[in-house]
Amino acid sequence: MDNRHITFVTDARLQLQREQDLMLQYRQQRRLEPTVRLWQAKPCLVVSAIDRNLPAFAVAQAAIEAQDIPVVIRNSGGSAVFQNEQLLNISRIYYQPKPISVQQSYQRMCRPLLDMMTEKMTLGSVSGAFCDGAFNIVYKAKKIAGTAQRWLAIPHTKAKVILEHIVIILRKDYCQAMPVLNDFYRLAGSDKRFNADAIVSLEEIGTVDEAHFAEQLLVAYSKPI
Repeated sequence: MDNRHITFVTDARLQLQREQDLMLQYRQQRRLEPTVRLWQAKPCLVVSAIDRNLPAFAVAQAAIEAQDIPVVIRNSGGSAVFQNEQLLNISRIYYQPKPISVQQSYQRMCRPLLDMMTEKMTLGSVSGAFCDGAFNIVYKAKKIAGTAQRWLAIPHTKAKVILEHIVIILRKDYCQAMPVLNDFYRLAGSDKRFNADAIVSLEEIGTVDEAHFAEQLLVAYSKPI
């Protein structure tokens, strides 16, 4: 069974649903080997389930979708992410038999990407960045990649199914997505706002052959955990 996939310019809704289906397969212990998926999405706004609780969510959703930008809801937390071909998503799903801390799992999740990069990267929060978190991958105080996880318990055991997700900013034009994110939160009644100066792209660090970079990522994240 092939547990490694690269899919370019696809429907984010289908990708997210596939991830949830795979997690249930792992939970039912029908899979043990990690699954690694690299994908890019057609333009859409992916929001968290928590965002649906915003006072004017329906108004914001309608306004964004009127611009031919579908609004897709994911199960994990964090703020909204505008998906397009200027981002690259890495998803790894695996069976974790022994207890592990959230910090340990995030460190393990980020390590292959950090090891790949020729420039010095760190982990940390970046004020003003979209979907900010303690385990952003940061270059010179700017966010180049964001991270998220979702865990499922396996009944009657201490084992878990872990979904890791990393989104990497590939191109400098991605900063143009910030008005879409800010409009969504403004219309939804939230005070969240994001700053284009808080992010940086792989393109700005150096020329990147995206297909080759994706293959390298696939190899790095397919190594034994």
